Amino acid sequence: MIQFAPHSVVELGLYRQSSIPGWKKHTIAECSARGGDFLQTGGEQELVDNSGKPCLVVKIDISIQSLSEFMKSVNEDVAKLTKVKGLDAAQKATTLIPKIGAALEKIVPVIDKFAGTHPIMNAAWTVLSSAIKMAQSQKKEDDNVRDLVDSLCEMAGAAGSCPDLKKIEGTTDVAEEIGKASLEVAIVVHDYVKPSIWGQASFFARTAKHSLSDMSSRIAKSQKRCKGLTEKLDRRVAIETNATMKNVQSSDKKRDIHAWMKAPDTSPNYNAARKKHQPGTGSWFLDGSQFSKWKEHPGSVLWLYGGPGSGKTVLCSSAIHNVQAFCEMKPLARGYAYFFFDGTRAQSDTLNYDNLTRSIITQLSDRCGDAMPSALVEMYSKCDSGNRQPLEAQLENTLSRILDIFDNTYIVIDSLDECVKKADVLDWIQSITSENAGRLHIMLTSRPEPEIIRGLQSLPGIRKIAIEGQVTAGDIGAYLDARLKVREMAHWDAHDKQKIKKTVSDGSDGMFRWAELQMNDIIKCRNSTQLDRQLKALPKDLDATYAKIFKESNEPDALKTLLQAVQTLVSNGADVNKAGSESATRPLLIACWEGHLEIVNVLLEKGADVDVNGGQYGTALQAASVGGHLKIAKLLLENRADVNKVGGTYGSALQIASAGGHLEIAKLLLEKGADVKIAGGVYSSALQAASKEGHLEIAKLLLENRADVNITGGDYGSALQAASVEGHLEIVKLLLENGADVKFAGGYNGSPLQAASSFDHLEIAKLLLENGADVNIAGGKFGSALQTASLFGHLEIVKVLLENRADVNSTGGEYRTALQAASVGGNLEIAKLLLENGADVNIAGGIYGSALQAASVGGHLEIAKLLLENGADVSIAGGIYGSALQAASVFGHLEIVKVLLENRADVNSTGGEYRTALQAASVGGNLEIAKLLLENGADVNIAGGIYGSALQAASVGGHLEIAKLLLENGADVSIAGGIYGSALQAASVFGHLEIVKVLLENRADVNSTGGEYRTALQAASVGGNLEIAKLLLENGADVHIAGRYYGSALQAASGRGHLEIVKLLEEHNATIRIRDSGSDNLTSLQ
Repeated sequence: MIQFAPHSVVELGLYRQSSIPGWKKHTIAECSARGGDFLQTGGEQELVDNSGKPCLVVKIDISIQSLSEFMKSVNEDVAKLTKVKGLDAAQKATTLIPKIGAALEKIVPVIDKFAGTHPIMNAAWTVLSSAIKMAQSQKKEDDNVRDLVDSLCEMAGAAGSCPDLKKIEGTTDVAEEIGKASLEVAIVVHDYVKPSIWGQASFFARTAKHSLSDMSSRIAKSQKRCKGLTEKLDRRVAIETNATMKNVQSSDKKRDIHAWMKAPDTSPNYNAARKKHQPGTGSWFLDGSQFSKWKEHPGSVLWLYGGPGSGKTVLCSSAIHNVQAFCEMKPLARGYAYFFFDGTRAQSDTLNYDNLTRSIITQLSDRCGDAMPSALVEMYSKCDSGNRQPLEAQLENTLSRILDIFDNTYIVIDSLDECVKKADVLDWIQSITSENAGRLHIMLTSRPEPEIIRGLQSLPGIRKIAIEGQVTAGDIGAYLDARLKVREMAHWDAHDKQKIKKTVSDGSDGMFRWAELQMNDIIKCRNSTQLDRQLKALPKDLDATYAKIFKESNEPDALKTLLQAVQTLVSNGADVNKAGSESATRPLLIACWEGHLEIVNVLLEKGADVDVNGGQYGTALQAASVGGHLKIAKLLLENRADVNKVGGTYGSALQIASAGGHLEIAKLLLEKGADVKIAGGVYSSALQAASKEGHLEIAKLLLENRADVNITGGDYGSALQAASVEGHLEIVKLLLENGADVKFAGGYNGSPLQAASSFDHLEIAKLLLENGADVNIAGGKFGSALQTASLFGHLEIVKVLLENRADVNSTGGEYRTALQAASVGGNLEIAKLLLENGADVNIAGGIYGSALQAASVGGHLEIAKLLLENGADVSIAGGIYGSALQAASVFGHLEIVKVLLENRADVNSTGGEYRTALQAASVGGNLEIAKLLLENGADVNIAGGIYGSALQAASVGGHLEIAKLLLENGADVSIAGGIYGSALQAASVFGHLEIVKVLLENRADVNSTGGEYRTALQAASVGGNLEIAKLLLENGADVHIAGRYYGSALQAASGRGHLEIVKLLEEHNATIRIRDSGSDNLTSLQ
């Protein structure tokens, strides 16, 4: 056995000795390392030759002294130290040694728990052993070392007091960190304590010397690490405990602290961006290596930059969505927060650095479960328990300490360029990334402004991604596809839609905003002449697009003045996008909405109509009111603006001021004669607007001015329903005190009670019932309060409604019954409760036909079993998917399919979108379900449904194995019907070459006609599928068969721009033909 200290210099060498006397030995390989290098996991060292090339690897196994034996010797040695001569020496020797001994005693069970799984813990034990032995011969130490050992004791105590460390999610990595921290502390103590007797122990014979100037910083660093790990472990144990017992006593204090922080909520920005997101877009970024590496490797900053209108915010929301899911996989170890700088808000709460830090602190504290981070509580206490606001430095320090709680923290910041003081944010990023390099991941989006470029370029881990035309082309294509599918575009055929897509896509140059604005104009076209004119006149960029909007206004002279003023403002930092907002198309409206008082003055002096109407905000006074621009509102009223003029989305200026919470403007309008009872607009009345948005003081003001508490209309039906939707309890109380009709029926949510039930506002639901709300009022999208509570899983509200005699079998609404609603929502406990209260399991109707079909759609196996146990009829027909079996088949829920078949579901029942369960399974690509259905007697040749047959459905989706399976089971390859006429035409248009081959091998008629594209050859020509077109022609496809949309295959290929197919068809004698009488399209020549 060889003994060495952690800082011993260990030299290993392999030599070849000559047999000739006097000749030197020849070096084959050697290495030199410190003793501590062999204590890391693996303990391997490379031996290199004279050129530095690695030749061998040496691994040294560490022999660990028995823990119990070692602790016995520690106790004996500590006892002996009391006999050391000299009072001073004895006192000092007995302070450090017991502290280390206590720490070791607490670490022993931790090491025992992780023996074998964490070698670093055993390595830590070895070094601590050497540290205690060395300390026995040391006569001097100072307070810093004692404090360091105190921190070690606290850390070990936190780990040792945990009843079962392994069961707490994420603590194995903490255990390894504890081992590493212990190792670090022991080495510091080892370096500090000098052996009193040289040469007595060869273990310390070659101890390295360290300068005292380095020692204090090492002690401080080790102490910080121990304290951070102690807090992390305490937090994880606390969260594990709180999973079963919530910390009720601290809930009020937590609420007080969050209110004191006044952190802005930017989740509306996130929600709005997610709403704009089109499925499938952004994959180039989310699946790319840069984003993946950023998620995996801490210490990096990912900067996503692009010009205005490039889709940065939507892409940022996709990243947040991805990070949320990633963090929820390990919620105790991973934290996340996001912030949107938003220059479009009238308020400045989303424009400064101070609120960024407040928001991140608040969000990360929410990730800690019921516990509150001690750093935040301490800051609150230091600020006189919330009686004064914290300094910027306090916020930064608190945030830094909270970051220590998580193993990895992800922070996503959107639109950095819109921050008022970007330098503050950039300085903070520099600081926070250097302090937390091992745990922090930051992502930013912005325009590539010089200040931001300079501020980020020195970051060591910066990753940059430019949003340019090439990378976003696919996303813009997906966006255009979605826009082209809306009802307003249904009058254009496939060729026209392709032309629109290509023209807009080619001109966008990666700018989503540009593409969006062009589509807003294109959607207004009603014939081919208008469309062609519009496509030929597309502006070249965003600036030209905005200029076009101004030019088409009714007041070009005033617009010219506005443009000049806006250009001046832009050069001084104003956002050019604001000048081009499509929410207002008149210059005065734009200036009022943006709050440009000087421009408003100029326009009014030049004779602008103060009551000009148009755009989202209707009038200039409304536009000023929505932005909270009090001075502009006063100016407009001084110029005799009509305070009661109605128009736009919000009806009146008073309504829009009430919605925005602009109390002073609301007072001004009322002083100037605003009619508080004017009805109209999205909120129907000013009172409903204030009630919906939670502005209590404005609601009081309106009622004091004799607002009618029961005016009906608008999206929310009544003010009471609007307040109930959003959970504004105090406003609900106010409205009831003022005579609000609790039994009102109407609006999107049907009734105030249904509105409260939809969003789980239990106290409001109880209050409404106490005030006489009818629990069985029918109406709204979901039929009744019970149905909506059942759908969204609000168990406590369901109980309250049933206690108040809600009719468990009332019908109406989208899901027909409460039981069907609970089934589609996957809410098992509610389904049980409804059945216990007499719910009829077989009431038919609604979007999914029955409760059983609803459960099958969502794959809710336990609910499906529960319904069947309670007598659900497996054969009820109706709904989108015709039957429960068809629903389960299309969505791939194999276990539910098995249960339904075991309960004698008719495998060949017909109805619904896909006609049969087999066609549904085929379109969904669910091979195992298709096999199971066939084994249970499914008829492979039932015709009908959106795709005509199961074989055509499989061909549409490109599901080759299912197509083969169906043919092996006797599928008729020539069944006609469905969108694409035949299986061969379906496979041809979507480019599924292998399926085309299989169909032709099974004697599919290459010239059968029908469906959207008339023939398979024309379908392949439309899709640009050259190899399929060749194959069809080789199998005798007739190039001259007339088509539906395109007249012939040649015209289809020509219209879509598929040159190679055009050449191929001409080689097969395709000719230029006169327009077909059944076609609306021109010939290829034309």
